[in-house]
Amino acid sequence: MFFLGYCFQHIYKTPFVFYDFHKQLIDMLMHLDDTKRMIINAPPRIGKTEIIKHYIAWLFLNNPASTVMYVSYDASLVARKNSEIQDILIWLANRFDINALRMRAKNDGKTEWSNNATGMIIARGSGNNITGSGCSTLLVLDDPNKPADRTSPKVLAKRNSIFTSTIRNRINNPDVPILVIQQRIAANDLSGFLLAGGSNEKWVHANFPAIKPDGTALCPERLPIEEIETYKNDPFTYNAQYLQVPLDDIGNLFERHKLILSQDRPPINSLRLVISVDAALKGDSRSDFNAIAVIGTNGVDYYIMEVQNFHADVTVLCQKIRDLRRKYGNSTPILFEAKANGVAAAQILRREMNGILETSPTKDKLQRANLVKYLFDSMNVKFTLRGFVWSEVQSQFVQFPHGQHDDIVDSVVQGITFLQGRERHLQNVQKQQDINVNLSRPKYGGSNGRFGFSPVGRF
Repeated sequence: MFFLGYCFQHIYKTPFVFYDFHKQLIDMLMHLDDTKRMIINAPPRIGKTEIIKHYIAWLFLNNPASTVMYVSYDASLVARKNSEIQDILIWLANRFDINALRMRAKNDGKTEWSNNATGMIIARGSGNNITGSGCSTLLVLDDPNKPADRTSPKVLAKRNSIFTSTIRNRINNPDVPILVIQQRIAANDLSGFLLAGGSNEKWVHANFPAIKPDGTALCPERLPIEEIETYKNDPFTYNAQYLQVPLDDIGNLFERHKLILSQDRPPINSLRLVISVDAALKGDSRSDFNAIAVIGTNGVDYYIMEVQNFHADVTVLCQKIRDLRRKYGNSTPILFEAKANGVAAAQILRREMNGILETSPTKDKLQRANLVKYLFDSMNVKFTLRGFVWSEVQSQFVQFPHGQHDDIVDSVVQGITFLQGRERHLQNVQKQQDINVNLSRPKYGGSNGRFGFSPVGRF
């Protein structure tokens, strides 16, 4: 605590405000040599990274020949943190004339450096395989998962696999401590994976939710209760990143009994339609599937009339869309997400037909699904499907967002969102028309006025 407070006071010219959490974290770090394997889960923006950076600097102050590997989800982010550690050590070297702490070489910009005592820090991103030098003092994984990882089981599994196959092997001997410190983002993030026995090691675990059991904030100055409460409308973020209790997403977003199979729907000519396309990047069997959903609405209910789910290149994808356009009418808009083969297909079809639209969502797929979830909960979404396709639809919706595939969910959510926006637009147009009618009363008494005077008749 003294070292951290001293550095803040003299380097940054500001005091570090200590809360119980900071004191507990520092105490745990002081015993890391004994525990060897430690996982600390805590919310963002409460100073945990500052403590880790100064802990690493403290290690070098005590032993300039230390070697540390510092890993985070983003290579550029961890490089910046590494540079900040280097700045602390340079300040210490100059302040106390410690030649061993002075930098000898920068092997790769901000990602690696060594000092005059051959001590070294290696900074890496957790999304790629890590090769090269190992570490003999400490391996730190500071937020190895980014929040967006929660929507992709493939990304979660990849990061976990990279840890066990590559990152874990970077320690020079089994006694080198490994520290994982992160905000939880999903049940199968790196913390969850390791606590479930993924590395076959015993981990000491400390959990620090943003709200303590007595209802007060963990760090009221940095993260007050009022700020935490603003995330309640996003239960996944609120529970995982702030309370450190990630929801088991599978089965909790779309409930199976609220996925309604029905053959009763209005005639097609009474519905507003859209052909919604979620295109894959490649057409081979190892890539994601393409998904096309034909959706109609009468302004109240949404009918999923057809779903196609297949591997294909852009040529086959375009042909299937042409067939659907002929089936449902040339005035039916075709909506692509502007990514992967969707961009190429839209360019090809735009030369042949009108009504080709592209969308570039600003929210992740889980946030987009949450915006239409209430329609499923109120059973205003009805599927008119049979056989294998219906089985696959149920499987993807029930497992979303942690299932192996979610392309059908993406195409359906995209289509419903589009139709919702169109309905709101039409309602606004109708309201404006009603207002215009009310405002168009004849002036000067009008043709039915007391004197039978019409201004139109004057001209």
